[in-house]
Amino acid sequence: MGRWFARFFRDKGYEVVIGGRSPLRNKAVAQELGYGVEAAASNVEATNEADIVVVSTTLEATVETIRGIRGSVKKGAIVFDVASVKADIPAALKELSTTGVRVISTHPMFGPGADSFRGRKVVVIPVTDDEDLTTWAVDLFRTEGAEVHVVASGQEHDRIVAITLSLTHFVNIVLARMLTDRDIRMIKELAGTTFSIQLTLLEAVLSEDPGLYYAIEDMNPEFRPLLMELLSKAQETVASLDDKETFVKNFLDARRSVSRDPGYQSAYERFYRAVKATV
Repeated sequence: MGRWFARFFRDKGYEVVIGGRSPLRNKAVAQELGYGVEAAASNVEATNEADIVVVSTTLEATVETIRGIRGSVKKGAIVFDVASVKADIPAALKELSTTGVRVISTHPMFGPGADSFRGRKVVVIPVTDDEDLTTWAVDLFRTEGAEVHVVASGQEHDRIVAITLSLTHFVNIVLARMLTDRDIRMIKELAGTTFSIQLTLLEAVLSEDPGLYYAIEDMNPEFRPLLMELLSKAQETVASLDDKETFVKNFLDARRSVSRDPGYQSAYERFYRAVKATV
């Protein structure tokens, strides 16, 4: 997402400077992005005159990167991350704020394949009591057409994305592994509509960076308890196969819960529109 945000700010008229651990790689990325983008030899050099600093690196390196620019970012500058899992990131940002830097955490809920913010979701997480900064961040994304949601804390963010990211990735990876020793071409020839949609989804998951997906599951402190709950529900569902009444009850309980979603009534129609789109 670093390149994505570099293009975004460049196209809005900002002077953009790329930082990172490798001066050669920084230069290559700047050349790739073209006009309006320069390369710095390091993160320190890239940030010492910046008005806005976007921290976009691997999840494993984000806290270290934030701590590494302590003392180089000028007072009053804005620093925000775009990480998918927050964990210790808000604490690192709050520590950085003691130097006079304004900090906030964000999570664009889309990948670099998106052409703009329009129609996309962005999460904004206040780290300090800087209400003006929260307003600035919300306006930055909302004026570009994004659907912006302010979440109270990094822990609350991680609790939710443990379901929306970590769990869904995990389930699709498990299903993909079930197909490993089977003839996928034959299976696809006999696939119904549900499997066809599921196959499209898991293939999209498998097209992404496995290191990123590992970090999204491993580094989210809210995911392991959720995973234990998933395994428990799976065992309960297996057991219900011996008792039709229990199976039906569990099914209807799940339906009642999910039907609280305002989009539930149109789900079947949307499902078949998705089927047509994958053909």
